[in-house]
Amino acid sequence: ALQNLGSYASRPGAETERQALAKVMIKTLEEKEMPLTIKNLFVLQLERIGKAESVPGLAKLLKAEDIHLRDYARTALEKNPDASATDALLKELNSAADSSWKIGLINSLGERKAESAVSTIAKALNDSDAKVAASAVTALSYIGNEASIQTLTEVINKPSSPIYLKAGQGLVDIAQAKAAKKQTADAGKIFDAIYEITSKNVSNAPDATSIRIAAINGVINCSPEKGATLITKFINDENPKIRTAAVAGARLSSSDEPVKAL
Repeated sequence: ALQNLGSYASRPGAETERQALAKVMIKTLEEKEMPLTIKNLFVLQLERIGKAESVPGLAKLLKAEDIHLRDYARTALEKNPDASATDALLKELNSAADSSWKIGLINSLGERKAESAVSTIAKALNDSDAKVAASAVTALSYIGNEASIQTLTEVINKPSSPIYLKAGQGLVDIAQAKAAKKQTADAGKIFDAIYEITSKNVSNAPDATSIRIAAINGVINCSPEKGATLITKFINDENPKIRTAAVAGARLSSSDEPVKAL
């Protein structure tokens, strides 16, 4: 019945009813005693229908003693369309101590593509828990703005970093997403930077061959003229996998220039 109420109130053209129901549900959560199972069901409905009016109440639930209720509230805020939900998640991340809770909050901010959270997420790259640091890389790759690119580039400039390969893959993911959106010039610049940095550090870094291969393919496909000028460098690399990738990339390019250079 509760689910049906939510579905009906959130129908097109019923914004006043949706808002009224959401406010009543938040008030009920705050004032009434009920089993945790029922609280969770309320929050699930707020995940479906809630907007700005739900954010303050859901933010309070991020401090709930029950870990499941906290997580339901986090997910509801993650999917809430109002910008204030980002602020609530960011505030909670700034005070979070538990690693698994940090990871959940970072993931939510990444899913929201919260550009305002980049500086805070960047701090988590140095977290003592490797899983927290890895989740920060993933979130930055989802956000994918200039600040995220710069932050991940700083990581791959430090080959001793435990998240070196993860950050490299994060940059590849950002570049591939830009290429899919036909932002080939921007994608080509990122691929070129990845190749240059990972090639410079190849003797000191863990095996980054897969990252370098992705960068080669990206440069050749997104910036064929630049790729053509780099073919000689690619096919003289000491790593046979890199040489093979250069030839394969040239053959698959939409331009004739890399093949002519080859």
